[in-house]
Amino acid sequence: MGASGLSLNQPSPAELLKWGADFGPNTLNGEWWRALTCMFVHIGILHILMNMWVLSATGPLVERMLGNAGFLVAYLVSGLGGSLASLWLNPGVVSAGASGAVFGIYGALLGLLQRQRTSIPPAALTGLKNSGLGFLAYNVFFGLTQPNIDLAAHAGGFVTGFLCGLVLSRPFTPAGVAARPTRNFVTGFGGFVVITVGLTLLSVAPPKIVLIDRELERCEELDKRARQFIRTGHERLSRGDLDDKAFAETIERSLLPEWREARTRLAALRGTSSHDDAHLTLVLDYMQLCEEGWTLYAEAVRTGDDGKAQEAANKHKLADALVDKIRTH
Repeated sequence: MGASGLSLNQPSPAELLKWGADFGPNTLNGEWWRALTCMFVHIGILHILMNMWVLSATGPLVERMLGNAGFLVAYLVSGLGGSLASLWLNPGVVSAGASGAVFGIYGALLGLLQRQRTSIPPAALTGLKNSGLGFLAYNVFFGLTQPNIDLAAHAGGFVTGFLCGLVLSRPFTPAGVAARPTRNFVTGFGGFVVITVGLTLLSVAPPKIVLIDRELERCEELDKRARQFIRTGHERLSRGDLDDKAFAETIERSLLPEWREARTRLAALRGTSSHDDAHLTLVLDYMQLCEEGWTLYAEAVRTGDDGKAQEAANKHKLADALVDKIRTH
């Protein structure tokens, strides 16, 4: 990412999305692969260094306890579990990083220790549990006191990892090691199915921020069609293919009802967050001004009233003035 010109310290959300970060409106709108790729995208060099430093502290131990394949299953399933939790609780956040998977490895360690109490000396068992719980407590405190920390991904990854540790745990005996491939397959396949079902349910009944994004896309497309509709009407009027009354009626029957329905649907989605509401307000103001302008324009075309035509033009000038604010908000 850095070699392509991105900032090594703080890449922008748009750049992160380009490289595969997780974001509810994208992931739950057909780009499901982001739930996996976001685990390998980081928000700057310090982000990946911190995650890999934390992983190196416990990863090798858990890998020895689970085996290479078991460790890979726990890591990937935990990361996906973290992504699912993030999409459920923080769908409007651009999320990236291995934190969910790393938390999953700590969760897996605690799950393993829960099942392997008799296989590990009591002093070592106590030390491992204390270090794992200390890591968890510190990160919860850090996440609650620092902005832009996706605690949902951390919690989801930790819980998923803990469950993986319970399922994958086997005695350190020849028979236990021989049973690892079956456990790995069951855990990996089962985790994939559960997470796929979760993503499907979120797609069918998405959080409000996802609905807002979809509705905004529909409004943008409707706006393009409406403007093309007006341009085509002007051309037909100038050629004499359409009279004033028919054009006015077409605006009122074909354009305005669909526009009003779109504005009503969008207005019903207010309340997700102050930021979303501010953006929605701008879009809704734009749509209101356009609707009023087209209504006045239809009346002006039908009656030949130049005053109403000027009022319509003024409404559209005010609407156009909002476009830049909407794009940069």
